[in-house]
Amino acid sequence: MSEGPSKLLDVRCPDGSRHFAAIPDCFGTHEWQVMQQRLASLSGVTVTGFVDATSQAIVDFTYRGHEFSLDTQFGELWLFTDDPGCPDEILAEVIGLFSQI
Repeated sequence: MSEGPSKLLDVRCPDGSRHFAAIPDCFGTHEWQVMQQRLASLSGVTVTGFVDATSQAIVDFTYRGHEFSLDTQFGELWLFTDDPGCPDEILAEVIGLFSQI
């Protein structure tokens, strides 16, 4: 995925996090463990949490010193950052990680 910072979302959540991207779910329903394993294999990514529920999965991870969450929603992967001030360049890199999976 080669989306640049101009295509980033800036949706502020009640908990203070920022929803910054919605990309197509390249894993499909119930392939979430594969998603978690592949994300964990990427250089610079550390998976810090994983919830596999009936209708969705949530993966928490760090990248370049920032905290992120990935949530499967409606056939998409929604990406969030705990720090709404995280530089757009890093957010774009996180989106780009999914082109490596």
